[in-house]
Amino acid sequence: MIRSYTVTFAFVTFRVFADWLHDWMPASADQIVDDVDTMMAWACWAVPLLVAEPLIQLRAMRKPARQRVA
Repeated sequence: MIRSYTVTFAFVTFRVFADWLHDWMPASADQIVDDVDTMMAWACWAVPLLVAEPLIQLRAMRKPARQRVA
């Protein structure tokens, strides 16, 4: 469930950062903006997922063994 929320929230993160980035970068750098948008589209879901996954696994490892058997 946490993975689903993390990946779903990537769209919101992309929109916020894209608006900020387009205000910050000059319009004459269209090719650079396209490349940065592509990189950011991947990073907006991959980076949060790379952070969330170890936390999910750590949480699973901390559960007592008798709860994992069922």
